[in-house]
Amino acid sequence: MAGALALAALAAGCGSSSEPEVGAVGVVTEDTQITRPIDAYLPSADDLVRLWEVRGAAAAACYAEHGTANRENVPAGLRDRLRVLRAEDRTRTRLYGFFSPGTARQDGYGAASGSGGAMEVSAPYAAPDVVQTCEKAGSTAIGNLNLVTDERILPDGGPTAAVADRRVVDAGEKWSACMAQAGHPYRRPIDPLLDPKWQRPISTADGTRPPPTPAEIDTATADVRCKVETNLVGVAVAVQAAYDKQYIESRVDQLDAFKRRLQDYTRNH
Repeated sequence: MAGALALAALAAGCGSSSEPEVGAVGVVTEDTQITRPIDAYLPSADDLVRLWEVRGAAAAACYAEHGTANRENVPAGLRDRLRVLRAEDRTRTRLYGFFSPGTARQDGYGAASGSGGAMEVSAPYAAPDVVQTCEKAGSTAIGNLNLVTDERILPDGGPTAAVADRRVVDAGEKWSACMAQAGHPYRRPIDPLLDPKWQRPISTADGTRPPPTPAEIDTATADVRCKVETNLVGVAVAVQAAYDKQYIESRVDQLDAFKRRLQDYTRNH
């Protein structure tokens, strides 16, 4: 549910009052076809791993100075989690909701593995002032970067999300009409993904997640089908690309400085 709540908060954001010109709109039928201009500016998985290591080492050194040793440096299974989260950055978004044609029929809406790409490690048992001091030391070591896999790690939180752009809204209305005809009355493309009926928490008894119900499979399958039939994702990605370019062009110096900071944090520590 944490991932769903994060998406809900993101979905409430406002769009830009100036809607940029959009280039060619491609047809998107698979999530693997989705690419954005901002992708070129995101840290690589190796960069993110190194940032976690630098942050963890600085925090661990601080804890050791205060008599608390063996602090966990990075989240468990970090590389695998980064791989999953990066894939989810395409298949579960505030822009077009859920889009995973390859899994909808078998696993419905599945379950997000994290909270919008965020990961954390547990602080060790220590006095509150020590925890505050050492976690701050770790964050300071990487310039207080928000260690997420998506564009929120970039200067000013990345490009404006195009959720309120009239072209995305129009495409969403076509999707909504298609869903209504299929018996699933949702207003916004993100709404099915946030529907509490499809939340399947992991069981505390055996660590497994219950399988999707036939109703969830039917809804997720219709959701993806309607997005393909209306080309909602193709429109949304093309519009978002225009916002990405607008952001990149207006922050050339900031993005260059961000790249230099990454090189410093990941190569010089």
